[in-house]
Amino acid sequence: MKTHTYLYILIIFALMGFNDICFAQDDLNVEEILKEAGSAREKEKQPEKDEIEKIEKQSGEYKGFKLPWFSSLQNPSLGVVVDVLMQSSDRKNSHDSANRIDMREAELILYSNIDPFIQGNVLIAMGGHHGVEVEEASLLCTGLPFNLQLKAGKFLPQICRLNKVHTHDLPFVEHPVTMQNFLGAIEKIEADDFSLDCEPHFCASGAELAWLAPTKYYWRIIAGMLNGFSQRGEDTFYAQFIQRVDGVNPAYRNFDDFAYTVSSKWFFQLNQNHSLKINLSGIFDSPDSDNSRKTQSVAMTYKWFPLKSGLYKSLEWSTEAFFNQEKFNSPEIVNTHGFYSYVNYKLNRLFSIGVIGEWSLFRYDSGKKAIHLGTALSYQPSERQRVRLEIGYYDREAWLNAAAAAAGKIAGDGKFWQVLIQWSAVMGSHVHSYE
Repeated sequence: MKTHTYLYILIIFALMGFNDICFAQDDLNVEEILKEAGSAREKEKQPEKDEIEKIEKQSGEYKGFKLPWFSSLQNPSLGVVVDVLMQSSDRKNSHDSANRIDMREAELILYSNIDPFIQGNVLIAMGGHHGVEVEEASLLCTGLPFNLQLKAGKFLPQICRLNKVHTHDLPFVEHPVTMQNFLGAIEKIEADDFSLDCEPHFCASGAELAWLAPTKYYWRIIAGMLNGFSQRGEDTFYAQFIQRVDGVNPAYRNFDDFAYTVSSKWFFQLNQNHSLKINLSGIFDSPDSDNSRKTQSVAMTYKWFPLKSGLYKSLEWSTEAFFNQEKFNSPEIVNTHGFYSYVNYKLNRLFSIGVIGEWSLFRYDSGKKAIHLGTALSYQPSERQRVRLEIGYYDREAWLNAAAAAAGKIAGDGKFWQVLIQWSAVMGSHVHSYE
């Protein structure tokens, strides 16, 4: 009897286990069927999801792909650069300009990728000769076909080697004297003991069209149309030189009164450690008038930047020559030229040294020349701060005498030694393009 009882119990347990296996198998089949049905529905919806994702990416709202311009759509990047300068000189008859400490310039920089097609840039400069001034305000369209870019507004044109480089980023404390002579504008001389203060680089309103050539090396061609190159208004030395109180300001601007620029830039990577950059520029100002001007420049920059130790050792050697042909309210053409050359060598991560030499004929008088020799030691504890000591000798006496004769004033001291200490720092966002 006991044997039959145990047998019945075993049969009952066996049947229960079989039922569990059957139910489990049924559940597994149901799960697989539901999964296959869900996969089919996902496949049907995939084209629709892809289209939605594409729209989200274009609008900058896709959580996995946030376009860089979207984060700054309502809050453009903001940066401030402060540039403090201490100078001491043995210059005589120059009032208080020989020994002083100045906040030379503070730049407020705002820039933003407005949408996928254009960028905006505004730079407000404070200090210097003009107080508060909008130095740059431009729009750049990067969405054009055929590797074209269009810029319009007020900006530093892409000409010459250092024209686009702001004061705090120069290889030396000041713009080269030669560059100031051919690209800057001398202010009206109103007092004796003057020292030829001028705008150090060329900034204007207009438009530029740039084309990046599809070559294996970097080759860029830029053409521009600007309101003017030479400053000839009543508050300039130009008006004094041609002895016209009101200067030269055309009441009606036709195409002959614009300034046209063209430049070509090449960059060659010679090998992993050596590179060469070549810049050619031409400026044609009011080409068909008695105040026409043509200025050409050629620049070469060699750079040694070893991959293994570029942060600690590097060298840059740059040379630029200028050639100027200009009429001063007469058919006669005055031909002048000049050059500068500098070498900067990085000693280690913190320190670098440099030397510069210049020679140039005065733009207004081809018989007057000037020279400048200088050396500098830079200390850069980070990419956002630099302290630089520079010692230089200047001989611009012939320039000053020529300007004094034209303005009816007494020139200041044109031969002097000068010691400069520059301290510059960047707050907030600050970026630079390849140029």
